[in-house]
Amino acid sequence: MLGLKIPCRGSPEAPSFSGCPEDLQSYFDDIIDFCGGFSHLDGLEHIKFALKYVPFESADLWSHLTESSNGDWDCFTSEVVQLYPELEESCRDQFFRLRSAFKGSDTVSISSLGKYFRSYCHYLALLVKQKKPSSHVASAFFDGFPPRFRCEVLKHLDSPSQRVTVSGLMSSVKHILALRNGIWKSSRVNSLHAQPSRASDNHSPRHSYSFCFFCGLSGHIQAGCHLFKSYLALGKCLLVNGCVVLPTGLEIPREVAR
Repeated sequence: MLGLKIPCRGSPEAPSFSGCPEDLQSYFDDIIDFCGGFSHLDGLEHIKFALKYVPFESADLWSHLTESSNGDWDCFTSEVVQLYPELEESCRDQFFRLRSAFKGSDTVSISSLGKYFRSYCHYLALLVKQKKPSSHVASAFFDGFPPRFRCEVLKHLDSPSQRVTVSGLMSSVKHILALRNGIWKSSRVNSLHAQPSRASDNHSPRHSYSFCFFCGLSGHIQAGCHLFKSYLALGKCLLVNGCVVLPTGLEIPREVAR
């Protein structure tokens, strides 16, 4: 690399790392792009540039990984990531937090699906990067679908009897959403929308009755009816869930009511 101008640490042209674990992957990507401007750089030279442009305390810590990684760039970055356990915890917490919210939702839209899927991909990529077990993440992703939506997704799978893959799930989900103009709603939401709004009841005029539903006389209502109270006391009728019924619990026949 003789004759090539290499920017100093802190210059606008140089890659930089903020020191925040969340910015690690962006910094590694910047190093790759930066090294792409030079010809025939191997993994060890990528590592040297990565050490050159990080803060001094990070460079001192990361430098111990140069030998253990044997100059392999992917191995080096994987070992660096393992130095920041809070990165995995943050990524995992974000995925399972979104998973819990997504699972309890009564609607699924393209945007909510995309946000949940990206969180899954981020968490999976981190586990793969750290060479940790990741096979459980796919099932956790599917389990995060709302239960009724999950059943519908299974019905639309091309081969439901075969092993379910994330790509197959996403194809099925996109098909379902396409049939519903981009948004799926559970039957519970539809039933709620079908019912009259309680708020509107507050503004609607209430009927006031000037006669008793029990004895039929005017001037009082059932709650203040002395005949009704005496029938209750003698056991001639019962009041069940606001309705007057026979002592047996059966409805009062219309013939008797007359």
